[in-house]
Amino acid sequence: ALPSSQRRLFVGANWKCSLESNEEVEKILYDLAHRWDGAGPPGVELCIFPPSVYLDRARQRLGKDILVGSQNAWDAATGFSCTGVVTASMIRAVGGDWVLLGHSDRRNVLGESNSLISEKVARCLSAGLNVNLTIGEKLEAREKGEEMSILQAQLGAVLEPVSATNSWSRLVVAYEPVWAVGEGATPCSPEETQRIHAGLRAWLQEKVGSAAASECRFVYTGSVNEKNAADYAKLTDVDGFVVGRAGLDVEKLASICDTLVNCKKGVASHPGNSPVGGG
Repeated sequence: ALPSSQRRLFVGANWKCSLESNEEVEKILYDLAHRWDGAGPPGVELCIFPPSVYLDRARQRLGKDILVGSQNAWDAATGFSCTGVVTASMIRAVGGDWVLLGHSDRRNVLGESNSLISEKVARCLSAGLNVNLTIGEKLEAREKGEEMSILQAQLGAVLEPVSATNSWSRLVVAYEPVWAVGEGATPCSPEETQRIHAGLRAWLQEKVGSAAASECRFVYTGSVNEKNAADYAKLTDVDGFVVGRAGLDVEKLASICDTLVNCKKGVASHPGNSPVGGG
């Protein structure tokens, strides 16, 4: 099994639909391309998730050390050509590395089910994409104490396709407490975030095995910014972040990446903070 210190740190920047002009997109791509002298942030796997219409442009503007992913993908049944979708093969064809699936916007606003997301995960993995799966509970579920059963159902829906291809190192699970997301929202406390992540990793070990539990990366998403990143980065079972608004400012994004790396170095140098059962 893989110790937590050997899981590669991950930071995703989900642009959503925040940038809607060529000028805005060109500016952030220029800033990203020049921030690390043409490379990526040291010690972090950084992936940006622009809208699909900008995927090709992003891949062409950025060096290979900054990865590019799609905010969604959907493959129709074999032999059926569907209108208005972006398939995993298309994303790969323009140099995409990752795909974001299961985001609360798509689950809760567009009604995507666990079974649909499971099918998407299977098709994207088979096409060669890595998957950033988002899971999270709404406020009503949390108030009823049902958060773990909701999260286990959402993660459980993809156990079969990920295990079938032994792709646990290609899966990043982002915990997104829906009630902690959005401007003015109160983030989930670091202590609660660690409890959830550790609980999910233990559940994964029980259901699939120790290799899956140690290889799968769990990241936190929910009002993370450059000011509070350290509170989460030092947690044993937080392997990174997916950020929204903070990812639209390259200096803030760089600060979050630096904080993540430095906090993990600090944890590694104090064995008392090492993960339970991490190896």
